[in-house]
Amino acid sequence: MVNKIVCTQKPGISILLAILLTADIYAGSQLSRNLTGEPLLSYNAACTGVGNSVRYSIDDATMFLVNPGVLGFMEARAVAAFNLGVLPTDERVITVDEPVYHNFGITQFPAAVALAYAIIPSRLSIGIGTAVIRDNSYFHERYLYSPTAVGVRVKSQKVSQHGAVDKYTAGIGWAPVKFLSTGLNINMLNYYTNTTDLTSDYLLNREYIVNSKADATGYGLDLSAGFMVNDIRIGLIFSSDSTLTGTQEVMYSTSTSKLSTEIRKYVPAETCLVYEHKFSDIHTVIFNLRWVNNSVLTGNRNTLILTAGGECKPQDTDYAVRYGFFYTPFYADDAYSTAGVTTGAVYRVSDNFGVDLAIQYAKRNYIGDGTFFGDTQQIDETLTKCVVGISIKY
Repeated sequence: MVNKIVCTQKPGISILLAILLTADIYAGSQLSRNLTGEPLLSYNAACTGVGNSVRYSIDDATMFLVNPGVLGFMEARAVAAFNLGVLPTDERVITVDEPVYHNFGITQFPAAVALAYAIIPSRLSIGIGTAVIRDNSYFHERYLYSPTAVGVRVKSQKVSQHGAVDKYTAGIGWAPVKFLSTGLNINMLNYYTNTTDLTSDYLLNREYIVNSKADATGYGLDLSAGFMVNDIRIGLIFSSDSTLTGTQEVMYSTSTSKLSTEIRKYVPAETCLVYEHKFSDIHTVIFNLRWVNNSVLTGNRNTLILTAGGECKPQDTDYAVRYGFFYTPFYADDAYSTAGVTTGAVYRVSDNFGVDLAIQYAKRNYIGDGTFFGDTQQIDETLTKCVVGISIKY
């Protein structure tokens, strides 16, 4: 018999994390196979609205967090930006062939804030900022029913995990000539998790609780170079891989002692090709090809992410509308893919102040990998996201 289950995520504050795997815990999902959680493709509304594409616009200072080359082209004396996003619903239709009920929710609430200052406008700029870059916060419920007595639960499990991979960045951009800009970011990455697992055995009338905490730190670099010819900007961005090291503590309800171990988490290197073309006074198009080097992890493969979008700003108006598409393959051998569309708008309240809004709708389909969902379970996800941004320039 095949059961169909619909799981709906509740919105929540974004806290990024990696999955903890310990004995007797079904903590994890298909998304957890990257040790530091699922990457967020964009940190701000300006990128989300055009298919999560990296851009060369500097109206939003958080752009330099992923592309330091924008600092060299920066014309304003100072630019500040704050972006806040939420993933309001995540509906999962799960097909199973065993009497088990799953409830799986992820909360993603990415945030980014940055400040950039032009020492020499259009020539030399610096910036500081922070962003949530990876997420895998979730809540699971799993019920096991008796194979002989219909509707009788024999066991249950509830796993709640919160955490983050945060990026703290200092960057510099330099344009040695008018048409060329280079940039460098120095990043500190902070990884932390807090996981609670509650297992109930109804036959024995017992409960088992496992709490765990983890913290790790690492460093990385972003390098970029961009060319501007007339209304075309082409850039190449390289983000180094990072190995985060730290400790993990596990506490069991059946013991007063703590188990402490050293941990190593990995963020893969990425290379991104950016193409941005303003081919009229109204229309701009953006394309990205993003290569992610996942193959250093056993069982994973390199992936090529495609994003594309456009922006339309009618003449003599204070607003622009955006649209986009993205395709993201999964990095495991038994790969699935995510495809989605985005839209958004920006309104310039004044020459110095703007408000951005972006919305994403995406679909993802895959078969469970045996971590939390079984090998035969089919999962259909609908992922939606809304990001709001505020930018100020002087």
